[in-house]
Amino acid sequence: MDENLYGTKVVQIPPPEFVIFYNGEKDMPEEMPLRLSDMYRLKVEEPKLQLEAVMLNISGSNNSRFKEACRTLKDYAVYTDKIRLYSKEQMLEEAVERAIDECIAEDVLKDFLTKHRTEAKAMSIFEYDQEKHIRQEREEAWEEGHASGLKLAEVIFRLFREGKTIEADISLLRSLSRTDKRTARAGKVIQRKAIVWL
Repeated sequence: MDENLYGTKVVQIPPPEFVIFYNGEKDMPEEMPLRLSDMYRLKVEEPKLQLEAVMLNISGSNNSRFKEACRTLKDYAVYTDKIRLYSKEQMLEEAVERAIDECIAEDVLKDFLTKHRTEAKAMSIFEYDQEKHIRQEREEAWEEGHASGLKLAEVIFRLFREGKTIEADISLLRSLSRTDKRTARAGKVIQRKAIVWL
């Protein structure tokens, strides 16, 4: 390409295509469009920046047509499926080691895994540890939020039964809010709701 990138003439480029291969455990469709604008807080009819990608699910028996057309993709799906399966009954490091041994024996990513065994093992352990860590963080955050919500609900119902005034309710909620940031956010929402209820 000998185009003048700094000139005033528009340089023609091929249209880009973005594909995301999904190989997680969550039940997903075989193909799904993903748009950057779906993540925007404020929805607008014509976003100034848009990116569209196609998510292709390659886990399990999904998209077998693509996997048959591309051996590397098929082998990668087999490799990750083996790790996922074995990690349910073994320690992650042992599961990855077993998957690598089996894949080499079955001619699945054989050349790559033989040449780059150490890197493949380290990367696989990192990916699955990260996936597990994210899942655990979400579960922990949900449990903490749930517990804070229950705590606030108990206080509100107790105050309601005692016939406290709205001013007393709000001042108590504010004092609770100062001790816990999550409770603070929930307290502010409840304060707004309490005013609406009254």
